[in-house]
Amino acid sequence: MSFEKILRVLVALGGLVVLAVIGARFYIFHPYRIPSGGMIPTYQVDAHVVANHLERGPERGKVIVFPFPENETQDFIQRIIGVGDDRVRVVGGHPRINDWEVPSCDVGKYVSIDGNVIHHYEIFVEFLGRSAYLVAIDALLGDSKAEASWTVKPGHVFTMGDNRMNSYDSRLWPSQTGVDVDSIKDGFEPTVTPTLPSDASALKSALDACLTKRPQKTSP
Repeated sequence: MSFEKILRVLVALGGLVVLAVIGARFYIFHPYRIPSGGMIPTYQVDAHVVANHLERGPERGKVIVFPFPENETQDFIQRIIGVGDDRVRVVGGHPRINDWEVPSCDVGKYVSIDGNVIHHYEIFVEFLGRSAYLVAIDALLGDSKAEASWTVKPGHVFTMGDNRMNSYDSRLWPSQTGVDVDSIKDGFEPTVTPTLPSDASALKSALDACLTKRPQKTSP
C-alpha cells in the first residue's frame, strides 16, 4: 500500500474517532449545573457535573437526573434511596428501608456558608447498594418528617438530597411518592470512595477510617 493510501486510511480513521467522541458528548455524556445546596456535601452550589445517560438505571444509592415531577421543565439531581414497593422512613436524617437502617459512620463536623446562612453540619458516610457517599445532617433544623413513612409506587424510585434537612425531595412532594423510572434522564456511576468538600480536608482521616469499616450488608 502506498504512503498516500495509508495517509487516507489514517485520516478516515481519525474522522471516525472524532465523530465517535462528538456522538458520545451529545448522546451519552450531559453537563449539568448544581443550582442549590440540596446535594451538599457531595456537590456544592454552582458545581458543574457530567452525567452519563447509560447510568440512568434505578439502583439504590445511585445519583440520577430527572425532571422535577411538579415542574418537568426543571431538572433535579438527587440520590435514589428506595425502589418500587420499598417502604421508606427517615429518622434524624437517616433512611430506613423496609425497617432496615442504612448503615452509616460519623465523619465529623462541617461548616458551610450558603449565601448569608451558616450551616453547622454533622457529616456521615452512608453505605447503600454499591455506593458509599457523604450526607450532611443539620441537627439544628430537626426532621419534621422523622416519624412519617412512604411506600414507593411500582415503577418509581424514592429520591433524597444528601443535604438531608435542606432538600426538597420525595419526602415533601405532595403529588406523588417517587420518580417515574421511565422519566430518569441520566445518572452517575456509583461511588465507593466519596470526596470531601475542599474546605473539609481536616476530616480525611476520619473518612478513611469510616471507609475501612464498610459493612458487608448494604441492601435491605
